[in-house]
Amino acid sequence: MLSVYRAMILTLLLTCSSVGRVQALTYWDTDWESCATVAACGWNESGFVSLPNFLPSTELPFTGAQSLRLEWLNGVNQSWNDRSVPSQDHLFLRAVMREQPGFVLPSNFHSKMIRFTGVGGNPHIWLYRSGCGYRFDVEAPYRNAEDPLGINNNLVICSGRQMSTTKWDQVEVEVQLNTPGAANGILRLWVDEVLYITRTNVEFRGPTPTSVCGLANNPPYSCPSTMQLGSFRIFIQGGSGVRYYDRVAVGNTRIGPVGSVPSVDTTPPSPPTTFTVQ
Repeated sequence: MLSVYRAMILTLLLTCSSVGRVQALTYWDTDWESCATVAACGWNESGFVSLPNFLPSTELPFTGAQSLRLEWLNGVNQSWNDRSVPSQDHLFLRAVMREQPGFVLPSNFHSKMIRFTGVGGNPHIWLYRSGCGYRFDVEAPYRNAEDPLGINNNLVICSGRQMSTTKWDQVEVEVQLNTPGAANGILRLWVDEVLYITRTNVEFRGPTPTSVCGLANNPPYSCPSTMQLGSFRIFIQGGSGVRYYDRVAVGNTRIGPVGSVPSVDTTPPSPPTTFTVQ
């Protein structure tokens, strides 16, 4: 009986020694294979789904036989599709992208691509393709260094890295929401494992559940301390031409480019050295 108790204690100690480790999860990794629609690949067809400009295609795959072919038509707001993950403060996106030669940006020079959607309030965090390359647009953050009073709508951060037309770009994004009341939110962008954007002082959400932002609007936006990330949107708006996406993945740790070994600590916890089972 004593040995049974000792074994139980050892099991408890091993469990406790792993407390604090965050389990690394990739919630989904869409490769657009074997599906004729985005819904069949697990996405929620929520906007203008009758248009044929938002479909898996064999035209130019990255891996396998299909990728997602997206056609921007005349610069208008045409299509979007969403996919959810458990709501949380810290998420990573990985997507492989390229653009057909001749893509024409709209007159305002920004073209929407993917959005981290705020759950329970603003801001929404956009990845655009613009005249300054890949670009973050944070839609109505609570405060930022350029707009300390929260008057304006967007925080814009350019990368200077244009989207490729002759090869696939492996694009990674990290968003870490701020601690309510602190300006410590994080935005990062990698393309082909090169870090192009890092910003570590963003105040995405406010200090209280009733915080507001974008004060130039009537009424202002809601940026509560309880806002989290929990949904992603692939969006077609702004520009004319064709883009392709493949291997669109979201996780709670950096996923890494397709074909790389994820930098995840999978080492099991060491057994305690100060306990002996006899």
